[in-house]
Amino acid sequence: MRYTADGNILLAGQSAPAPGFDSRLRMLLVNQNGDSLNTLMYAYPNGFLRANGAFEDRLLALRGGGFTMLAELDTVGATYSMVLKVNRRLQPQWQFTYRARPLFGFPRRMFFAGACELQDSSVLVLTSNLQGSPNNNPYYLLRLNGTTGQLLNTYQFISTICSQFQANKLLPDGDSAVYVLGTCLGKTYAAHISLRGLPTVVTAASNPVAPAATHVALDAIYPNPADEFATLSYRCPAGLMGPGTLRIRDVLGREAYRAAVAASAAGTVRLPTAGLAQGLYVCELSWPSQPPATRKLLVQH
Repeated sequence: MRYTADGNILLAGQSAPAPGFDSRLRMLLVNQNGDSLNTLMYAYPNGFLRANGAFEDRLLALRGGGFTMLAELDTVGATYSMVLKVNRRLQPQWQFTYRARPLFGFPRRMFFAGACELQDSSVLVLTSNLQGSPNNNPYYLLRLNGTTGQLLNTYQFISTICSQFQANKLLPDGDSAVYVLGTCLGKTYAAHISLRGLPTVVTAASNPVAPAATHVALDAIYPNPADEFATLSYRCPAGLMGPGTLRIRDVLGREAYRAAVAASAAGTVRLPTAGLAQGLYVCELSWPSQPPATRKLLVQH
């Protein structure tokens, strides 16, 4: 999950393959109320795509509002690592597939473990070999052109203390170095790598912070489904004055309940559901100067 610059939320994963269809990457853009705004289903001809689901940083937020996603591509007889870049509207911009040559006569299955953005909009990707060999396995930082996905540079590193290193995270250290984290034969491994000579690391976009709320938001209804009553949590932006109006409407839009609600940075309100007929309802909280915020409520007795 990653926040976009305007406070929406991007979720990523993969769809399970159905008979006759390949596995696809899926991105879903939602707002902070959980309403779907956009979606992308990305397929590769004659191949299966898997989201790099082992690590929480498989999505990288970029300064320009787009994202890169780390994934794996399965084709007949081979597995490759892949980077997919999309813009802020989830439109694919480019993909980079890494086909590493055998090393010491042994095939390699390279795994993309993390990424960060540099000030010139290029993307630095950490990769290492998942398949062991009797020789020392190097790991790499790949620098990709952020506009075209072209491979610009390959930086090779060979550990002097571990011959079977497998990477699992790339962590920026300020703007001029990175930590490479992983395992070596079951033990933890860490390396500190200077990026001297490269553009500085963009740290603000790599770990975006949700912007201050500008609209009323409904956080949760509990319990849901409800019987006798439910509790609604809500948040109001700073400076909002006066009472708001809470309405509960049925699926036909008919108002079943109304109450005044005080403005609060973190408020709760009790919803009396015992007198409501079983069914699906919409809870709506609004102020005259604000667009209404809504949540669905299921009543079961």
